[in-house]
Amino acid sequence: MLHLAGGLGIVCVGDIFTMTTDRKWLSFMRSYPNFIPLSAHAVEHIGAVLKPFAYETIYAHYFDRVIANDAKTVLETSVARYVASIEGKQAMNERATTFDVSAPSSPNQVLNRLKRLFARTAY
Repeated sequence: MLHLAGGLGIVCVGDIFTMTTDRKWLSFMRSYPNFIPLSAHAVEHIGAVLKPFAYETIYAHYFDRVIANDAKTVLETSVARYVASIEGKQAMNERATTFDVSAPSSPNQVLNRLKRLFARTAY
């Protein structure tokens, strides 16, 4: 991790945390290739270490992954979301999704179930 203090501030990250595909959140892993998550304690420590620094932008290790504005808030909310998830608590405004597991009898039933699922899933 590298903090550049000039201007509004920039944080360049390696692979311990990175942006989600929608660039609204950050996620944390000890090992992405092996799908080993980072502990809640380690993620809270990252948040605490970066708290005193001023920064507006985060650049990830993938060049197309950039949080250009309000990156500090994104990090703080992502830490809270991740820790709640790791600890088995539901984070923020996310809702658990239930699925109808009975076999659909027609393609229209499949489409209707998908529409209902996407209608109640917040992105």
